[in-house]
Amino acid sequence: MKTNRREFIRKAGLATACVCTGLAGVNGCSMIGGISRTPGIMSDAWLLDGDSLVVDLNKADSLRETGGAGKLNIGDKVNGDETKVIIIHHQENDYKAFADCCTHGCRELNYLQDKQQLECSSFGKSAFELTGKVIKGPAEDPLMTYSLQKTDNRIIIKIT
Repeated sequence: MKTNRREFIRKAGLATACVCTGLAGVNGCSMIGGISRTPGIMSDAWLLDGDSLVVDLNKADSLRETGGAGKLNIGDKVNGDETKVIIIHHQENDYKAFADCCTHGCRELNYLQDKQQLECSSFGKSAFELTGKVIKGPAEDPLMTYSLQKTDNRIIIKIT
């Protein structure tokens, strides 16, 4: 079957579009977004006190039980940048806090209690240990972690 020039260009363009779309899917985080399943922490459960984020565990329902997680968005209150934080209740009286931003495409994270890891919410699904270390890519850099302390029924997280 003979193909004219116009038909060849049309087919080549379609093939190129299909390949590029497929590669975008394989590349993951930065190209195709997903939706985080981690519940938000209500704004009345936390406050920003200088460079510390104070979370009231009496009001943060998603953090009460071991294995729970919650996220919040500080907005532009820190360095003029949007700051998102994910907090997990890893073990009894053991909490961890991370920047809620995959290091590959800055998509939000999910806490997978059964796997004891954080996972990007996008198609590429980078995964991270609870130390922030990359388990699988496409992300290459570890997550930003925040130091915290628990006193009484509050978590105090240093965010700078």
